Amino acid sequence: MKLDLDQAWQSGLRFTRNNAGLLTVIAGLLFFLPAAVFGLMFVPPEVPENATWDEMVTILGAFYGETWWIMLITLVLSTLGSLAIYRLAASRDDRTVSGALQDAVKGLLPMIGASLLVGIPVGLLFAIPLAIGGVGVFLILFVIPVAIWISMRTILSGPVLMAERTNNPVTILKRSFAITQGNSLRIFFFLLLLVIAAAIVMAIIGAVLGLVFIAVAGSETGEQLALIVSAVLESAVTVVVIACIAMIYRQLSAGPTGTTSVPPTVED
Repeated sequence: MKLDLDQAWQSGLRFTRNNAGLLTVIAGLLFFLPAAVFGLMFVPPEVPENATWDEMVTILGAFYGETWWIMLITLVLSTLGSLAIYRLAASRDDRTVSGALQDAVKGLLPMIGASLLVGIPVGLLFAIPLAIGGVGVFLILFVIPVAIWISMRTILSGPVLMAERTNNPVTILKRSFAITQGNSLRIFFFLLLLVIAAAIVMAIIGAVLGLVFIAVAGSETGEQLALIVSAVLESAVTVVVIACIAMIYRQLSAGPTGTTSVPPTVED
């Protein structure tokens, strides 16, 4: 089945608008708060302009070595948020934040398992050329395209987990591969254009508001307020992207007659 990108976009926006209250609570708790807390409490060190590559790696490596645990917590919370939204999009039953979060918690371990099954091989693909040399050409010609292809073929793992209630990571990945067959490039360019457009809008809004905040509240406070606004915008974009992915799943999981074996998607 060929993916209709316009339908995925329109359905994603409609789902987001019509479920704004539920999505705001989930995004606020699991996307915005972790991002804002991390941004305010753990500021990356400034790298000198004349720093060498090794010096830059050392400086940033020390920072991330000290903050890996909060980054891990943030990743787990964002995964729960994504699963909760996929659950809301998959069924008309129990359309509550608590119900969606309960199902998300139940699906967390299978999702982690599926992510590791994908992440470990992809990580090895990057580690091999780094170990044997010839990094640039090999990464560009082979590793990056393969990593993107695998990511696009498994991107519907979350919707599969939440909609079809399967807890086997291998089954989840197989199902995602089956659904995305013939559409991986369309999904990639759709998400790429969406992210680029969102990045441009966020950069413009962030720059304008940042200047206003700094002018009104001073440098330090203004930068903190700008960071909070950035976290809000990033959370909103994340919700829209997840909603669109959920609608892509809904569309591609439909059978030849347009029916699907999973409960109807909530768009109203």
